Amino acid sequence: MKEFVAKMPHLLALKQSLTTFMTIAEIIKPLVNNDDFLESLEVQQSFLSGVDTDKIHPVIEQLIARCEPFEKVIRLIALQSEINGGLKPPVLTQYKRDLIQSYGFEEIVTLNNLEKAGFFRTTPKKWFRVAKETLKLFVGHAEDGTPKDFSYIYSGYAPLSVRLARQLVHPGWKSIQDVLDAMPGDRVEAKQKVADHLRKRRNSIGSTMSGSDEPPLVTLVVFVGGVTYSEVSALRFLSNQEESSTIFYVLTTQMINGSTIIESLRETMKPSIL
Repeated sequence: MKEFVAKMPHLLALKQSLTTFMTIAEIIKPLVNNDDFLESLEVQQSFLSGVDTDKIHPVIEQLIARCEPFEKVIRLIALQSEINGGLKPPVLTQYKRDLIQSYGFEEIVTLNNLEKAGFFRTTPKKWFRVAKETLKLFVGHAEDGTPKDFSYIYSGYAPLSVRLARQLVHPGWKSIQDVLDAMPGDRVEAKQKVADHLRKRRNSIGSTMSGSDEPPLVTLVVFVGGVTYSEVSALRFLSNQEESSTIFYVLTTQMINGSTIIESLRETMKPSIL
């Protein structure tokens, strides 16, 4: 009885967490069961599978013709461009023409900003296919029951940033040099040395006599420009794994999502009155 009473606070906390989870699930369910959401998800997963990434996608054309939310359409085109290593010039030209016809010439500046930022490009740089195969970025289906891989968070897709963080901890980046060399952007590697006073404290007699296990490795993952809640959730999942010997902390400039990124680049032209 005494042990049961001692567990009561923990059980009550679990009950409250379950109530919160069920409330959130009820709010989200109508959104994720929506036909438009499922249609967009199907397109994304087909791109990740390498299907129809090098040509104009009929669903995207339909979304543009229906004047679906601008950010939703741009996210799909940007995903296609990145996965395919760039779009063929005729494909990108047709997309831009359709976008201007449906959403107005005011979006020309936004499209130009997207090209400057690298969301749309025609220069071929097919690094994603190599990264997908080497790092197993796309599992293809979410696990049932208790998931063992954080890819379940994205319905089968494992965020590249989290895969790289996990790979850095074990077994290291030396085994994926070909992927790192193919990825866009510069890479700098530096090993931080442990200060002498911290090393002595870690190997002190007191810590040895206490019989405690080796403290977990702490890894700080820094996202400059922003990080999504899903990526944070994936890193938290890694930290909570029983076999994990690493605790991941996240430092970022802001929390973002696909829509906020597109919105930050959106700049509409204002018609001038002569």
